[in-house]
Amino acid sequence: MKRNLILGFVACLMASSLIYSQSNVSDVNSQGENNASTVEQRGNTNNSDIDQDGWYNTANVDQKGHLNEAIVDQVGSHYSTAEIKQVANRNYARQTQRNFYNIGSIDQDGKANEAIQNQSGAKWYSWGGNSATIIQKGNSNRTVQVQKASRFGITKNVAIAEQHGKTNYTLQHQFGSGNMSDVDQRGTNHEAYEYQDGYVNKSTTSQKGGGEEGEDGGDDIVVMSDEEGAVTEAHQSYVYQDGWGNTQTTDQKGNGNDAYTAQFGMKNTSTTEQVGHNVLSYTLQVGAGNTAFTKQAGNASFSTTSQFGKDNSSSTTQDSKTNESYVLQIGDDNGQTTFQTGNSNVSWESQFGDGNIANTEQHGHAGLSITLQCGDDNEANTEQHGKSNYSFTMQKGSDNYSFVTQKGMENTSNVYMNGSGITSTVSQHGGGGNGSGNCGNGGGDH
Repeated sequence: MKRNLILGFVACLMASSLIYSQSNVSDVNSQGENNASTVEQRGNTNNSDIDQDGWYNTANVDQKGHLNEAIVDQVGSHYSTAEIKQVANRNYARQTQRNFYNIGSIDQDGKANEAIQNQSGAKWYSWGGNSATIIQKGNSNRTVQVQKASRFGITKNVAIAEQHGKTNYTLQHQFGSGNMSDVDQRGTNHEAYEYQDGYVNKSTTSQKGGGEEGEDGGDDIVVMSDEEGAVTEAHQSYVYQDGWGNTQTTDQKGNGNDAYTAQFGMKNTSTTEQVGHNVLSYTLQVGAGNTAFTKQAGNASFSTTSQFGKDNSSSTTQDSKTNESYVLQIGDDNGQTTFQTGNSNVSWESQFGDGNIANTEQHGHAGLSITLQCGDDNEANTEQHGKSNYSFTMQKGSDNYSFVTQKGMENTSNVYMNGSGITSTVSQHGGGGNGSGNCGNGGGDH
């Protein structure tokens, strides 16, 4: 009996010691300049909290185990650095930095982790921007980064998010001028949202998937084709930019892709490239030096591009399967080219004013092409090869010119042009033929 009591007492001591070792807590507060805080925790249920107030401070937190939590607040800081590293599952990391020239980074390796970084400039004036980086390896991770500018002065914040694995989510918001946002997601079924408010901003999104990533969240990506029975997942990317030298690039490789881009003011540029499977893309640009390029290769493609003012130009290339493309440009130096090869093609092109040009080429299958241009230096070319072709072209006003060529199967072409330098040529070879024209005061050749 006595022996059993002693053994029970020893077991209790061991259990309490184990519980104690698994419940680490660290709290560091420092004020002034050139402070350095380093916390290293090994074990489970760790918690760490660092508060620093001043210039040139450094905070480092390194946690390995389960259910880790790390919070770093640097207030009134200039030229400060905060870094959190976590290895485990369900980690939580949050860093807050105020004022300018601060650097924040979070590195998480595991599953279901959450990382949040919030950087804001000085209240009234800032001489430079902050830098925020989050890297996550694993599945079901979540990244949120917010950077706010000062009321006056230079901003130039940089936000970088990199995620490896499955079903990851990134949200980045930047307010101010000269900001750069970069999102790189590798694996399957990712979502990325980027919002920039200000001028001279730049955004880049890259999503790659269509295969399996290693369970350890590493870079051993194995891409499998459909013939080999790969399970494919969806990518999504949403970008919104408001004001000045906007640039946006979205690159998605894999399956079930989505990409939406909206840019409202000044030197707009947007490039979206999607390769493979259930691709979809919208691009809207309103005002100033618009250019939009969309390239989608393979399967259930769809693309729409709308540009409303100034130096418009647009190019859409879709390669194979159930292609569709609608483009609308209203005003100024319009251009437009749509190139679709194979399968169930549809293309509309509408341009209402100024230096219009529109080119549509569709090679093969169920074709349909409608081009409408209502003013100024019109030109429209449509070319379709094979299957159930139909083409409608209408140009009103100014230096009109149009040629339509359709080869094979059930061709139909209607061309209506009404005013100024009008010329029209329609050539159809084989199939149903048909052709009609009503060319107004400039004559026509059909």
